[in-house]
Amino acid sequence: MKDDPDIAWILEKPALNIWIGGDRHVMTYTIAAGESFNMVLSHVDHSDPATWVNKLFKEEVKNEYYGWDPSCNG
Repeated sequence: MKDDPDIAWILEKPALNIWIGGDRHVMTYTIAAGESFNMVLSHVDHSDPATWVNKLFKEEVKNEYYGWDPSCNG
């Protein structure tokens, strides 16, 4: 992330960053004195709640948010 000029600003100083949009939300913040980064993603899911504890592949998450906001297209 530090090498990507479009999103490097997220890591420059401790802050809570929130994107709120149609059926999708993203929250990011640094932790451990800026040495680590946390991202919380939320979106509508019409699947069976019994299946909510699933491993998702990076590509699945990227596809869910693709085109939503340029900062979230990593």
